[in-house]
Order: sequence, then C-alpha cells, then structure tokens
Amino acid sequence: MSKIYNEIVIDMNPESSSYGETLHEDSFEYEGDMMLLQDEEEEWQPTFTQDESLLGGGQQGGGGFQDPSPTIEMMGEDYGTPSVTYEDVQGMQEEDLLEFLKNTQFGGEWPGDDQAEKDEFKEEMRAELAQGLPQIEQVAEEEMGFLESQFGGGDVSFAESLAGTQAGMARQTDIYGLQSGAEQIGKQAMAGQGGGGGMRGKMRARQQLGRGFQSTQEQYDLRQRQAGLGYESGVYGLEQAKKAEWENNFAELMSRLGDAGD
Repeated sequence: MSKIYNEIVIDMNPESSSYGETLHEDSFEYEGDMMLLQDEEEEWQPTFTQDESLLGGGQQGGGGFQDPSPTIEMMGEDYGTPSVTYEDVQGMQEEDLLEFLKNTQFGGEWPGDDQAEKDEFKEEMRAELAQGLPQIEQVAEEEMGFLESQFGGGDVSFAESLAGTQAGMARQTDIYGLQSGAEQIGKQAMAGQGGGGGMRGKMRARQQLGRGFQSTQEQYDLRQRQAGLGYESGVYGLEQAKKAEWENNFAELMSRLGDAGD
C-alpha cells in the first residue's frame, strides 16, 4: 500500500523549532499498481544519467536519477513562461535574468534583423527589467499583530496572548481543583484514623498535589509550544502568500515583455 499526497505542507524555515516537520497533509492510501496512475497515452520511461549519481556522492557512472526540470538554457519558445519561484529569481544575476527572458519568451534569440538590432533590443529589455522587476511586499503590521495577539510573538509574550490567557486560566482552575481535592483527602484521613494514620494521609495528599501540579504545568508548557508553532506557521503562511503574489507579478512582467517582440 502506498500513500498518495494531494497536498503536504512542511516547515522549511531552518530557524523554526518545527523545522522539517509536516504541518499539514491531505493524502490517501492507494493499493493499486502505481503504473496505472499515469496518463494512458504517455509511455513512462525511467531517466538515468551516467554523469553524477545523486545517490552516490557525485561519483562517475553511478546511475542516479536525472533531474527532469528544464534549465534556463533548455527553455525555449515551447515552454512559454515556466513556473518560477521567488527564490529562483533572487539567485539570478542580471545576465541570467536576461537569458531567462530570452529563452522563455523569444525562443532563445533576441528579435532583430541583424546583430545590432538584437543587441539594441536586449538593452531595451535590460532597462525594462531594471524598472519593472517587482519587489516583494512585507507582511502587513496588522496581520503580524493579529498573530502576536493570538499566539504570542514579537513584543507580545505568551502569557499576554489569547492562547496564553486561556492556558493560564485552565492551569489556575486545575490548581484550585488539586488544592481542594488534596485538602479533602487530608481531612478525611485525620478524621478517620488520627495519629500516624493522619500523618500518612497528609503525606498522600501532598504527593497527589505534587503530581497534579507537575501534570498541570506540563499541560501549560504543551499549550505554549502549540501556540509557538501556530505563530510560526501563521508567519510562514503570510510570507508564502507574499511570495506567491510576487511570482504572479513576475509572470505577468515576463508575458508583457514577451509581447514587445511582436
């Protein structure tokens, strides 16, 4: 049986306490033949490379899998504007970005009847990119403030947050209950046995109270960790939304510049 994922969200923030953990997943168990999941009209072929093995530490002749995603040099007019992430573009130099534009929007060659016209068009695109490349927007202070008030974070401590207030009230209620229960046990022991039996009753009451306090504090600490995870997950979601917005704007810019060659 294999697990098929429709969606999975993993915390990829190295500074997060839950780095590498799965935050959310939508999946189902599949018992059939994996080959039946592919397009019936598409013939599946495994792709291997005889260059560097991804599983063999870069040794020659390994037989590792070859990354099927196209490089900038491979992208041509058939690709249009490929899916590209904010991180991808941030890692590009100016010439890389121009090459990306040329390959994805102009079929790998700048428009022009001769080299002079092609060079002139390239410089026009350089100026357009310098002026029109979108800037990523920061998460709004109001949105960050909402997360901080909900879970704690920034200038808001956990105890001051809504989650912390609820956790504190629950802890205090548990403490009242423990104190009342322990006191009752002690009274019953003193009334029923007296002397040494009464002392043993008091000791049992103290032990029970101590265990209860420990359990109550552990529950409070757990709620605090859950709130911290909720805050980090919320911040990550807001940041990803801003990146997705930037990526849409970038794709629109690529498409608009591609129309300049018509």
